[in-house]
Amino acid sequence: MTRLHYFLGRGRAETTRWMLAVSQIAFENVPVDTPEALATLRATGKLPFDQMPLLEIDDLNLSQSTAMIRYLARRGDYYGETDSDALWCDMIAGAVADFAETAMQAAFQPTKESALATLRGRFGKFGPLCWCAPYVRRRRPCRGTNRLSGLGAGYPGRHTLVSGSTRQGTEHSRDRQVSALGTAISDGR
Repeated sequence: MTRLHYFLGRGRAETTRWMLAVSQIAFENVPVDTPEALATLRATGKLPFDQMPLLEIDDLNLSQSTAMIRYLARRGDYYGETDSDALWCDMIAGAVADFAETAMQAAFQPTKESALATLRGRFGKFGPLCWCAPYVRRRRPCRGTNRLSGLGAGYPGRHTLVSGSTRQGTEHSRDRQVSALGTAISDGR
């Protein structure tokens, strides 16, 4: 059985959960909710780099969330057929990581105003248009640009990410990966 060990909450394990769901891999969330539970897990020797999240899959103990995501993408054939496809997957994953890191940091700001300033400053690099404009087919109108729901306006993840390129009417692996990730984001999975 595939097992994902992490603290209670989404944090750095959430994108791994998304990839497990997209890949239709059944898994058990194993909460590490006390110092004793963490000490017990450490004593097993399963934690590479002594860090969480920990993903137990295919007789492997994986650490580092981006490595987990890439492993699952390759395993599920979502990583592309070429080095160029894999590069696009990495770039999109990097952009998603930028968003996630900024959102996590905003939660620890002392005031709502400082959180909004941090979010606007970080997301401003994506320009005045919706961050995903070149890669999306809008399922409904964009409700805001570079803003997060709950902090004043719409969330840019309300779209299905797609690539414009197709080969004789069939999707590239990159298109599948990007579309699956976008659907998971927009559907709140």
